[in-house]
Amino acid sequence: MKLPNIDLTLLSKYRTQLMGLAMLWVVIYHLPLVFYIPVISEIRWCGYAAVDIFFLLSGLGVYFSWSRTPSTSQFYKKRIIRIFALYIPIQLLIQIILVYYLHFPISSIIQALTFYDFWLAEQGPTPWFIPAICLMYLISPIYLKVTSSKNILQNTVIGCILGLVLFGLFPRFFSELGTRIPNYFIGIYVGYLIKNKVQLSSTGKICMYVLLITGISLICIFFANPYFNNIEIGPLIRYVMIITALPLCLFISSIINLSSSYKYPVLSFFGKYSLPIYLSHIPMFLILDQCIGTKMSKTLTGIISIILCMMFSYFTQKIIYKYFKIEN
Repeated sequence: MKLPNIDLTLLSKYRTQLMGLAMLWVVIYHLPLVFYIPVISEIRWCGYAAVDIFFLLSGLGVYFSWSRTPSTSQFYKKRIIRIFALYIPIQLLIQIILVYYLHFPISSIIQALTFYDFWLAEQGPTPWFIPAICLMYLISPIYLKVTSSKNILQNTVIGCILGLVLFGLFPRFFSELGTRIPNYFIGIYVGYLIKNKVQLSSTGKICMYVLLITGISLICIFFANPYFNNIEIGPLIRYVMIITALPLCLFISSIINLSSSYKYPVLSFFGKYSLPIYLSHIPMFLILDQCIGTKMSKTLTGIISIILCMMFSYFTQKIIYKYFKIEN
């Protein structure tokens, strides 16, 4: 059987669809969909691995954006508007509803809007990915200014090691972010390779498949071996995703490219509206579950909440982007 041809440029071509797949994976992972289907359920339980895909693709997007307009002020302005134009009104609305209907403390509104709980490494209402990716965006212009074609590989390695060192030194604060930092810098490096039309050699492609098979094999061992039953395997999988995220994205993009004429509307939708979907999918379920109670199964409630979340995300982003004149 001939393996799909992996190509770095496909990551750029299908970036939206890949982000959509990752977002769908996160949504299915978070919601209590009560079912068990061999292999599929195991994939669902690995949903936190989708975040590594987001970091990789975010790094890729950052490099392309910076290469077009290498301006620190424009870089910050664009990301502040795109993130917080959606984040603030959506979080404000959600937290007010949660305070009213689910009796969340009023302080959760302030925490969610200021990332207070994230900075103190506490459990709270802030979706940790948002302040985490903002932190990466904050340091990106500095990193890119000291990075050139001569030292980009060296700086990528340093960035990856730094992320793991920070995780080791400050495990509480970097519990979610530390092992994801390497994929962000890898994404920037891949963006550089694509921009400079560097193709993977035959050896490089073989290495990608070896890494993919190795990563998947390790994850299967974590699930199947009784030794890991009493161990939290989440951090182990996050370490494995450092070597697996890139080959996984390359493999998936090559599969998508087999039917290049098909637009993959569901994946495109989840990719295009990933931010409001990420912010609203859990609160949407909690509110709906509170309203319905035991009248409906958790799985059906989860499915309905996903549909409502998609509708909410579509109209909210359309309205806000139109108001701020942001390209949708």
